[in-house]
Amino acid sequence: VRMAQELVGASPGGVPLAQPILFPYLLAAMQALVGDWEWAGRWISALSGALMVPALTGFGRACLGSWAAGLSAALLVTLYPLNLDLGSRVMTEPLYHLLLVIACWQAWRLLQAPDSERITQSVLGGGALAAACLARREGRIYLGLLALFLLVFLVRTRGWRQAMWACGAYCGTALALLMGADLLVEQPRRTPAMTLSWVCLTRTAGTLVLPLLAPLLLLVLAPRRSGDLLRWGFLGTLLAALPVLVIFPDPGRKATALLPFLGLLAAEGALRWGQHAKSRLVGAGLLLALLAWFSFQGVSAPMRPHFVPPWTDRAEDRAAGEWLAGRLRPGEAVCAWDHASPYYASAVWWRPSPEQEISLEKLVAACQGRGIRYLVVDRRSPCRTLPVVGPLGADVRKRPGLRPVVVFPLELSPLNSFLAALWSRHGPRLEERAVVYRVGSHSSSGGAGSREGNLE
Repeated sequence: VRMAQELVGASPGGVPLAQPILFPYLLAAMQALVGDWEWAGRWISALSGALMVPALTGFGRACLGSWAAGLSAALLVTLYPLNLDLGSRVMTEPLYHLLLVIACWQAWRLLQAPDSERITQSVLGGGALAAACLARREGRIYLGLLALFLLVFLVRTRGWRQAMWACGAYCGTALALLMGADLLVEQPRRTPAMTLSWVCLTRTAGTLVLPLLAPLLLLVLAPRRSGDLLRWGFLGTLLAALPVLVIFPDPGRKATALLPFLGLLAAEGALRWGQHAKSRLVGAGLLLALLAWFSFQGVSAPMRPHFVPPWTDRAEDRAAGEWLAGRLRPGEAVCAWDHASPYYASAVWWRPSPEQEISLEKLVAACQGRGIRYLVVDRRSPCRTLPVVGPLGADVRKRPGLRPVVVFPLELSPLNSFLAALWSRHGPRLEERAVVYRVGSHSSSGGAGSREGNLE
């Protein structure tokens, strides 16, 4: 949200645009229509989830030759519990999943295109995949996988010359658009914390991929059809992204990008057995069993950590941001951490360096050196895990150079209260709140007020 505000000048000088630019641009455009930043982001996620149905249906029709397989897979993916959760939040995953399916659909059209249209289809395919990469960074994994599959297939069927021209146009278009986006919006070079761990790979495969691969036994044992080798090779190449996805933070959530392809394979297996038995009831029964299996796996205990906790809507953080907005001077910064209270407000936030977080004295001195009057501790993990900052949220009291001035307690709507009880073993803790401290020697004694009665 803050990045989108940067683009339209609603929050100048605040958060750098360190993420792919497509979602912030769409968010800024949607906000102009609906007038609210949070609801604009929720609309994008919800619409992306809804559009997944026709997109995956069309891809299934093109790849598997059956509208039924694509529509069944679309329902499996759309009704998957984690996708329902992400589709109701301000998250980039629903948009990325939609664009990735469209990009794979276009890559399949490239495989089937006649020689006279292959370059055009290559350019369109590269553009579609670039759009997915501009939604989330891990989309670049599929650029390498799809380019390799296209090269091998076209070399075998059309020769080296045609293969090199097509792959060159495909990769060149995608890379040109990605480089152009970097030139259009200057972004800081950021390398996410990545670790390659066999334990992480096996855990992600065991909790998400393998349980959903199990229904593929229906397809393995089903009667074969002409063209199956190409279909399974193409979809298998997309599933090969799993070992690379697990090096990113939160690999379980990122691996949900594989769900459309797992759903296509599982739905095709169920339908083939129905056709083999010459009974629609058999096919429908197997599809219902798949839906139940996907839903059961989606709410199983290993999947729950990947859900967005219902109390992360940050109503208390937005309230703190609004409280600060009426007290800050033009251009004044606020000391806050990642996704802190000014997240939805126009305040400029500043995050201390690790050296400045070693002790409370250094933190206060750093704030005073920058002329900062307010320090905000929110409920997010960066605040809770820092040894100096964590106690400021858990134990609200006056400290040398810091005085609590207002506390915004956690707020849950009835729906989020129900979701909290449904998805989480433990409810929010007492310190799940936003606390605003006044910085400086001018801070007098006193406690913190509630939202209704602060001490300022």
